[in-house]
Amino acid sequence: MSTARAGLLMKNSFCNLTMNYGSTEFTDNVIANLKIIAMLQKAQRLCVRKGQLTLERDDRFQFLRRYVRNDSRDTIVLHIRDTVSNAIKIARSTMEVLAVNSNIPQTVVQSAGPCFSEWTLIKIMNELENARQGLINLKTTYSTDAIMIANLDVIVDRIAINCEDIAATVANVATVALAKSATMTFSSTLRTTELENPN
Repeated sequence: MSTARAGLLMKNSFCNLTMNYGSTEFTDNVIANLKIIAMLQKAQRLCVRKGQLTLERDDRFQFLRRYVRNDSRDTIVLHIRDTVSNAIKIARSTMEVLAVNSNIPQTVVQSAGPCFSEWTLIKIMNELENARQGLINLKTTYSTDAIMIANLDVIVDRIAINCEDIAATVANVATVALAKSATMTFSSTLRTTELENPN
């Protein structure tokens, strides 16, 4: 594949995915929400402030605050599910770009921007795994609510399955990068040898 052809393919893939999941601000917001979920300890609760998840203060006014601000369990589950779903979409979009462009020169891949890099993929995977533990802790908070437990179990299982796929992709990308590096080193050595020994 020529560099020009590779660049065009990369640009098309990048533009299509950026419309929904390529914004750095969007990615940062999702990662921040995952970090909040990961902070959850047993008996702690989440709330939503200005569209962002945060930890609820545990005091005698907690019930009143949650009632006034409509921080219901349904609302919290919805925000958790959206956060995890968006993280998985970002990861799978990144995996798609990395897979489609596995044979494209690194300089072309880097031009796609920071949202579709191996670093982003690893970051999302790590934050999802950390959030998974936070959700397990949240289950103890709602141990008497069967519906809440069931919803959290589904989200936890989704995280586990997708993290396995992400880990496999990261390993494959690393293998391809290593093979490319070895090939480039061999080619460079061969050219040097040919120049030193023209006959």
